[in-house]
Amino acid sequence: MPGRSVTGLILVALLYDWAATPPRLSAQARPWSAGVEAAWNGFSGGVTNQAGSRILPSNRFAFSAIGARELGRWQLRLEAGVAGGHLVGRDSASTVELDRLDTGMSRYRIEPLVGREVAGLGSGSLLVSLGPTLDWWRLEGNTRFTIGGEIRVAVQAPLGRVLLENYLGLGIAPQPFPTVELAPDVTTHTLSTLALGLSLRWRF
Repeated sequence: MPGRSVTGLILVALLYDWAATPPRLSAQARPWSAGVEAAWNGFSGGVTNQAGSRILPSNRFAFSAIGARELGRWQLRLEAGVAGGHLVGRDSASTVELDRLDTGMSRYRIEPLVGREVAGLGSGSLLVSLGPTLDWWRLEGNTRFTIGGEIRVAVQAPLGRVLLENYLGLGIAPQPFPTVELAPDVTTHTLSTLALGLSLRWRF
């Protein structure tokens, strides 16, 4: 029937418009986005005892939920996630893991970020972001809250209404061990984090 044909053509046109909208126009028309992120975190720092052995959180994967808002070339973003892992022992002069301890140590994080697009990359963009990290570390029933900071460089690539992002992040924060867990003869070090992340966000 003619009415059904017209309706079908309208639906096809709408679907084509949804898939083919230029990314920069689409970002302006759909400034909000939400999605998920997975990131590998590698740590250095922790605490060192008198024997020269260093104890720190194990390298691990972190998983987060994301909400973001585009404001022209600026981006406001909020992440909340968890990274489960253990403690590891290393020689203070080496990055080689010598011993993986059975003690579990999890990190729960809330991280607000402010970013700015610094360059266009074809249909995508290069984004630089920074913000504070609010971490809650849990070790054998004891907890420690730390405030640090992170800077990221990300490549964003639009896939229709989905935004794919790869990023490299560098962060610093105080050592994460609860005070009650520290022996009096240990030396504490700033915890540094190298993060390699991948996220997918749906724009609306």
